[in-house]
Amino acid sequence: CLLLIDLLGIAGFAGGAAAATALVRPTGDAAMIAIAVVQANIAVRAILAAGRMALRPQVRRLRPLPFSDETAAYLYIWLKRFARITVYGWFLYDVARTLGVSPPVLLVASKVFGLFVASLAAVVVLQNRREVADVIAGRRPLQFAADDVPGTEAAMADPGDGSAPLGVTPAEADVRTTDDDVPPDLAAAAADRAREVTRMGMATLRARLADVWHVLALAYVAIAAGIWLLGVDGGFTFLAQATGATILILLLDRVAVMAAERMLERLFSVSDEFILRHPGIETRVNRYLSITRTAIVGFIHVFAVLALLEVWGLGGLAWLASDAGARVVGALVKIVVFVVGAAVIWEMVDGAISRRLQSDGDRAPTTRAKTLLPMLRNVVMIILTLVVVLTVFSEIGIDIAPL
Repeated sequence: CLLLIDLLGIAGFAGGAAAATALVRPTGDAAMIAIAVVQANIAVRAILAAGRMALRPQVRRLRPLPFSDETAAYLYIWLKRFARITVYGWFLYDVARTLGVSPPVLLVASKVFGLFVASLAAVVVLQNRREVADVIAGRRPLQFAADDVPGTEAAMADPGDGSAPLGVTPAEADVRTTDDDVPPDLAAAAADRAREVTRMGMATLRARLADVWHVLALAYVAIAAGIWLLGVDGGFTFLAQATGATILILLLDRVAVMAAERMLERLFSVSDEFILRHPGIETRVNRYLSITRTAIVGFIHVFAVLALLEVWGLGGLAWLASDAGARVVGALVKIVVFVVGAAVIWEMVDGAISRRLQSDGDRAPTTRAKTLLPMLRNVVMIILTLVVVLTVFSEIGIDIAPL
């Protein structure tokens, strides 16, 4: 409704301007200036209408973006400043050129104007350095400010260094992580350790990115300003295309991760009846669900990084198509095949041994079976581990002949 009102206001202004122009009938430079004024005003109104629709600075319940009232108002204020400065600045430049101002003066004015806009962008980056860093590191939720949502203080207590899960206080993490939760199975313990290492690695990566995000943003602003000052032919076109492609790739990466997680949850879902018939199957499924999720999400992120390198002209996908990239992909495929094969063999052997060791009514395992079968299970585990490790060493170029 508010967007419709804004659009009606823009249409009314455009209609009134067209009627006034038809009545006055300006000619020559006056007509060009009048048209430029109308176009600039319509452009500013359209940008602000889109901003109001996205931010809704005064109506939270209608706001599609997860921002607090203060953040939405702040973003709308800066959107208004940038829209008016850039659009009206370009309008003044166009009018000055129409009126015959000398090209050297116009050139200097355009360069100064570009530096002014770049300085405003740098101010925005520096003003929000700490807040954005907190969001990236996970120390602050994106959706609302801490004083807007009850109980947010506990969710923000995690320092982001991997010492506690996001949204869980260190005290709760200590309570949840007890000795009773440690699985007795060696493979399960290894899977839990891998998940913990992955989580801590991601937390560390987010913390490092939070420390330098403003440097990257300022470098982007400096590159844009340099292109404007030097007048690089096609520079802004490339920058705009690369920026748009970067945003699209990041969005697709996020969507792909969410879709993969949902697909894995459905694929690894186990019915209650199946759990009753196969005790312990849920633990095994959850173990491989976590490992598979980590592998698939990592693959998606790696492909996204290669795509980002490609759109910025660094040849990410081109490297993937080269001989070196083909060798790396082939090695990864072989490693995955060996790991999956080893996991299948292990599950078959472990399941058979577990069933043999279970007491079923009058049928109980003998003392010899209780002694030898666990030893056989350990031997199979060691052999499979050695095969996988040696395969990995061979594929990454380490000579395994002496081994």
